[in-house]
Amino acid sequence: MKINQIIVSIFQMKKEQRYLISFDLDGTLLFTNKEGKDSFLKGFNFYLPPGHAYIDKIDISFKGGVDFKIFCELCKMFSIKANKTLFENFSNKYLEFFKNYSTPSKWIIYEGIFEFLSSLRQKGIECTVVSGNLYDTGIFKLKSANLYEYFSFFAFNNFEKNRINIMKKIMKYSDKNNFYYIAHVGDSISDIQSSFNFSLPSIYFADKISDMDVDKLLFQVNTNLNILKFSETQDETIKLFILNLKNKISKSFKLVIFSSYSKLKQHFDEIFDFLTC
Repeated sequence: MKINQIIVSIFQMKKEQRYLISFDLDGTLLFTNKEGKDSFLKGFNFYLPPGHAYIDKIDISFKGGVDFKIFCELCKMFSIKANKTLFENFSNKYLEFFKNYSTPSKWIIYEGIFEFLSSLRQKGIECTVVSGNLYDTGIFKLKSANLYEYFSFFAFNNFEKNRINIMKKIMKYSDKNNFYYIAHVGDSISDIQSSFNFSLPSIYFADKISDMDVDKLLFQVNTNLNILKFSETQDETIKLFILNLKNKISKSFKLVIFSSYSKLKQHFDEIFDFLTC
């Protein structure tokens, strides 16, 4: 077969392939100005043992977290026996507070996200959500932010205690429907780690991407990572990496770091080729 015929054949295969990309929710698509966290704690106060003062803040990070795990950690802190029934009751109270006291008009919907999601839909790429949020609170956030219509499948937290088990839901959906899973987009270390656990490329949303921030991020992801290849877009707004675990040549991962959805949209064809080649 001639070279040009091979190129046409590869192009046709890519054109016929169904593609999927997943997104984290909080910190990736939107920011609720901590209203979600505040409602979570308000709901939990109903289950505090007698004598405990009302809590409005706690030394537990919600970034990249899983709601059921956070609930269990809070229960442990206050010597409460956690179980599924208690969690379901708490979930209803949490959602009640969130719906009644949140102000979606004050939430931050990240600039350029609507245009980027629209462009993916025009390209025929299916968008999904993978998040540690409870299903009802996650759907409430998406609908309140007018983002719900862009997504076709939702992998939310039920009784899983880690992101990897939530990722299994989207992997099952992808395999069942014969998708090429392009990458997972997120804003936390746990997003990257759960992607790498399934040998998926990761697209990391950062407020800024200075060399120091990138070095810190790579160190947090895994101290045993080698950078095999590094490149960036012409305006230096998006960085592309191929990473490799030391002493494991066959185990390489692709990582994209970006700080602007408008720039991600602008350079997506280049990024798509990088992620799928």
